[in-house]
Amino acid sequence: MLKKTLKITGIVVIILIVFSLVLGSIGKKEALNLDIISVQLDTVDDDVYEGNYKNGRWSMKVNVTVENNRIIEVTPIATTAVQAGRTEIYTELANKIIKEQVVDVDVVSGATANSNSFLKAVEDALTD
Repeated sequence: MLKKTLKITGIVVIILIVFSLVLGSIGKKEALNLDIISVQLDTVDDDVYEGNYKNGRWSMKVNVTVENNRIIEVTPIATTAVQAGRTEIYTELANKIIKEQVVDVDVVSGATANSNSFLKAVEDALTD
């Protein structure tokens, strides 16, 4: 009886692991291959803009503050649970955007999908 219970428990654990891996990878290919377009800041009025990128686990929402045709602040306001622990990535990207005054900055090494989703949300904020 104990062997049967352990066998069933093992099978359930393996199924849960496989299921988690499959769900965790949905949308990753799209996030890895996003094209981030340059935004002409001279056409953007002073304001706080909200941008979104929706793609499962890589979904992102940001606020972007523009003053005098310059990006002065970029703040993630909603991320998925997986991304919530990666705030250092978003801080680094926000600092690059503010310093370079462009949206299409270099992604953070080893975090391309997360970086692209953040940048796409910023792009959305400034182009809608």
